[in-house]
Amino acid sequence: MLGAAALAHGQSSSSPASTGDKIQHLDSFVVSAGPDPKTSFDLAQGTSVLAGDDLRRQVQATLGETLSTTPGVSSTYYGPGASRPVIRGLGGDRIRVLDNGVGSLDASNVSPDHNTAIEPLFASRIEVLRGPSTLLYGSSAVGGAVKVIDNVIPDTAPDGSIHGTTELRGGGASHERAAVVSAGGGADNFAIHLNALKQKTGDLDIPGVARIDADAPTNQPTGTLPNTASDTRSVAGGASGFWSAGHAGLAVSRYETVYGVPTAEPDVSIHMRQTRLDLAGEITQPFAVFRGAKARFGLGDYTHSEVSGPSTVNTTFHNKAWEGRLELPHAAIGAVTGTVGVQTSRSDFSAVGEEVVTPQSVTQSGAIFALEELKLGDPATLQFGARYEHQAITLGDVDPSLPVVPGYAAHSGDKKNSGGPSVSLGVVWHPQKDWSVAASLAYSERLPTAQELFSNGPHGGTGAYELGTTGLANEKSTGLDLSLRRRSGFVTGALSFFLNRF
Repeated sequence: MLGAAALAHGQSSSSPASTGDKIQHLDSFVVSAGPDPKTSFDLAQGTSVLAGDDLRRQVQATLGETLSTTPGVSSTYYGPGASRPVIRGLGGDRIRVLDNGVGSLDASNVSPDHNTAIEPLFASRIEVLRGPSTLLYGSSAVGGAVKVIDNVIPDTAPDGSIHGTTELRGGGASHERAAVVSAGGGADNFAIHLNALKQKTGDLDIPGVARIDADAPTNQPTGTLPNTASDTRSVAGGASGFWSAGHAGLAVSRYETVYGVPTAEPDVSIHMRQTRLDLAGEITQPFAVFRGAKARFGLGDYTHSEVSGPSTVNTTFHNKAWEGRLELPHAAIGAVTGTVGVQTSRSDFSAVGEEVVTPQSVTQSGAIFALEELKLGDPATLQFGARYEHQAITLGDVDPSLPVVPGYAAHSGDKKNSGGPSVSLGVVWHPQKDWSVAASLAYSERLPTAQELFSNGPHGGTGAYELGTTGLANEKSTGLDLSLRRRSGFVTGALSFFLNRF
């Protein structure tokens, strides 16, 4: 599938006065790079949506654990403080994690012990796209994408009321204690929203002892996994203005967390913080050859320090980054409808301290994409699209004392330019009213990251020495997805088959 994201859960009921009418629960609506709603039943790509009561029951302290019971999804796990989604066995920089449609602007894709700077307890909806989503979200979404939506920038005109929720959480093997507040309101075409959270966990309860290898210490505590406690606080506020042709808004957020990393090296913790500005807008009326427009922009200042003991800072990572995207759904061309768009981003990533894994680097990227749909009569729909992405990485100062190893030849000021296409073709066929058969074939090229190219140093959080290869070319992959779905009757669900070749 070309890429899709869930829009809302909905249900419809006919008038109570009508005799024999029954409440009908509808599928989750999704949107494919444009304003036209679809359901998961009508998509060529596998999609899962967590919202409402389902989300509240499953949400955990980290994004990875929140989604770990979703079909096709597991998680990395470095204790209660750090966990990132793994989709169909792919993780790291092959899964794109999005905050309201743009990147998380953190360092979670660099290492599994780095948590995402996204608070799942603020989410009103989480969307999981299984399979290549590169056409919408970039080459790092070759394995799928996770989109977290918190509505901190209001997208619905106010009705004059004030609304909100409060949630208190406690218990579990991590001894979680958390309080979450979300509130919003407005009038006269102006709306505001506020989210706030305070959360603490203790060392994780486990059976027995943590280590059973030959070198394990003899004085291990029984029944606990040491150095897994966490302390998190987050706050975000947003506002939007509405007019007849659309809306626009902004939000400012602050995320801070301290969590332990259970590695072979004792008492390693990560102190993470991010300040972020987000802008969003939408035009809902046609202009020129377009049916509307959607724009999103995120600017983040991210820092995290890896600390040994109570206060010894080993390494501090910085990422000053921004990302923006514009989507323009165009007028129908015969029976073809669709969206064209552009996306651009910049990341200034650096590290200082005793364990610098990757030299300072600046990564800039830009892409154009198109997603189209052709109706083949009532029973079938063809979905297709293409994207081209270009990336330029400029290296900063490289430590001349680094060990010389085969395949690694990085020097200060080196530049690495790369680019590649991605294409996708999918079809959805409805043999009967409540049955659908979906198939998609995608070819994607993932561009190498600065860490994969230029890393050369020890990483205390994972207990590994990480080494890049400066001659890496694009990673090319072909993915095939087949699905059979049924949405009503005694048995409902989906049966999927997928095959990826890298």
